Amino acid sequence: WIATQDRKILIDPISDIGKIVGLASDNRAHGAVILGGGVPKNFILQSMLISPSEGFDYGIQITMDRPETGGLSGATLEEARSWAKMKEDAKTVTVYSDITIALPIIVAALYSIHSDEIKE
Repeated sequence: WIATQDRKILIDPISDIGKIVGLASDNRAHGAVILGGGVPKNFILQSMLISPSEGFDYGIQITMDRPETGGLSGATLEEARSWAKMKEDAKTVTVYSDITIALPIIVAALYSIHSDEIKE
């Protein structure tokens, strides 16, 4: 609260989506790591609908929500493929777990594999 007294917080989703599309345009391969779901998940995935790219090449979704409930958070990455948010041949995986359990394990595994490539 104190920080907002001197600076105004600006929420501009139109500008944000433009920046995301710009990032996607600057790279050859595109991937999304989705922690949870809902509006943030939709925001990231929809960026591919207006990007020159033909969808994400890779996708990882960590969620506790199941697709049977019909909610956005539980929607599979296969559904994203049907909307051209993921490429037809995209490599995707959905991990049904609490983020606080799965993410540290994934980060630790990546670090153990790539620790010699990480600069301190």
